[in-house]
Amino acid sequence: MSGERKRYGFTLSKNNKPIHELPSFEEIDSQEINVGYAGIKAMSFFFANYCDRERNEFMLCLREENGDMRQCLPEGRSVTACGKELLSKIKAQCADEFTEHAGCLHRDKMGFQRHCRKTQWPFEECMVKKLGIEKLGLGEVQKYRVMDTTRPRFDHESLRINKKPPAPHESKYDPDYKPPGGWWANPFFKT
Repeated sequence: MSGERKRYGFTLSKNNKPIHELPSFEEIDSQEINVGYAGIKAMSFFFANYCDRERNEFMLCLREENGDMRQCLPEGRSVTACGKELLSKIKAQCADEFTEHAGCLHRDKMGFQRHCRKTQWPFEECMVKKLGIEKLGLGEVQKYRVMDTTRPRFDHESLRINKKPPAPHESKYDPDYKPPGGWWANPFFKT
């Protein structure tokens, strides 16, 4: 990403509630991936492998911007473009297997994928043989990895959660304190 990116801010209303500045329609307008839930679920592991760099850049941006999606629009566009590119490759090489597996996932009412194993294996085999994209194993996406990025190094000290809050007041401990009536006057005090 070259050049300065636009920063979106907010102003406060008379009730001290933030009025957020919204991006223009031209900035947020991008073509969507026209696939249903079952199709996204069928290609999800391959998407995680194929679009790994774009996904990581987007998630890094979200982390640095404290979840403010407005600041990460360019990274989101690149994730969508990568997903569209993967889907076009799947349609060109493995359309029948993909359609069959996505249809099985769509018909699977309980959400168990064990009924769709017969369609899953041919789809995965086609993806590996024809496109050279392997499915990531369970837990591979969540592993911690060091990523090379063009983004400037993030200053973690600027996060609010890393700053130690000031003490609300100084606590004074009196070693000679005794409650009124003595310690034995409390009926809940067990000896």
